[in-house]
Amino acid sequence: MNNIPQSSQASLLKGYWFIFKDGDRSIAAHGSSTGQEKIFVDGQLVSKKRSFRMTSKHQFYWEKDTYEIVFRISQILKGKMECSLAKDGVLIGCFKTSYKSKLTVVKLLVYALVGAVIGFIFGYFDLPLWLLVIICACVIVTSVARGNNNIVINQEV
Repeated sequence: MNNIPQSSQASLLKGYWFIFKDGDRSIAAHGSSTGQEKIFVDGQLVSKKRSFRMTSKHQFYWEKDTYEIVFRISQILKGKMECSLAKDGVLIGCFKTSYKSKLTVVKLLVYALVGAVIGFIFGYFDLPLWLLVIICACVIVTSVARGNNNIVINQEV
């Protein structure tokens, strides 16, 4: 896989990338929203599995060392997740994620106004409820897809 980033990053569409350094080794852990997890050492795939559990572990060996990467989701709605790397039983690094809240009073008022206008239009023209559901789903999907920079990654250790 040649699309491994140089630094840790996250988006709802492209998934989470956690980049660890162990001396001159680069260890990349990738988790996607579809549950697919992949671990790379210096660009070479060493572990791959699909997991929908709150905690997922990958153990692999590289040269003479034993590594373990653990993905742990603590609060799914708040985007709180951590990815830790241990080498021979010793913690090397840990990344923690969370959603960055950008909701301001102005945005809240705009959302309320738009909701009121849409509600008035649907009530006035007696439009079907299924159309409203489709429009709302499209708006939500579009806003989530655009919000790629709403996830914050902090490095611990």
